[in-house]
Amino acid sequence: LTIAEARGWDVVGLEVSQSALERLDLLKSERGLRFQVVGTALTRSALPQNSFDVVTLFEVIEHLDDPLATLKEAHRILARGGLLYLTTPNYDSLSRYLLRSRWRVIAPEHRCLLNPLTLKASLVDIGFRPLRIVTKNIDVPEILSKWGLHRQTQHPTHAGSSSQRLRHTVEASATLRALKSSVNAFLGGTHLGDTIEVLAQKPEAIPEHATSS
Repeated sequence: LTIAEARGWDVVGLEVSQSALERLDLLKSERGLRFQVVGTALTRSALPQNSFDVVTLFEVIEHLDDPLATLKEAHRILARGGLLYLTTPNYDSLSRYLLRSRWRVIAPEHRCLLNPLTLKASLVDIGFRPLRIVTKNIDVPEILSKWGLHRQTQHPTHAGSSSQRLRHTVEASATLRALKSSVNAFLGGTHLGDTIEVLAQKPEAIPEHATSS
């Protein structure tokens, strides 16, 4: 929210955690920020129709009992030509095939897991035009750890975990960054990456004078 506002956007955020809402209020006060935060889920937010240029859902829909309801609401509040950007774990990822139930994404807080084809079909049914659906990334330390080939001493999402240290190492090396790009190109083409990345558009309105063929 802070970055978007700094780049000139009028921003509205959604947050269901009371403690996070308190932190956000403090952040806004300390930095003199203007962004609005709505303290509820998107489906209960009553945001105005056709009013947003972009909706982002970073690692959200896997936590929902009814992700389609949230995607429909995103479509409703987007202006014509507006964009939806979302990320979510990929059930068809190479990590899931290799680790099965031991994959850390298989967890109680994840209510549903989708694959790219299912997600694309759902978006089309709702009325979106998918512009880009790819998969990316694979958690090599986790796979090696679960296979007993590597010791991971902390949870993979912890800042000091092997996964985080590997990311920092890769970002510091031009050669490793190039290798990562090649791997992500493969994962994107095969839909085997751990994360689905989606860019979809709410189509522009059809001009009134247009005729169907």
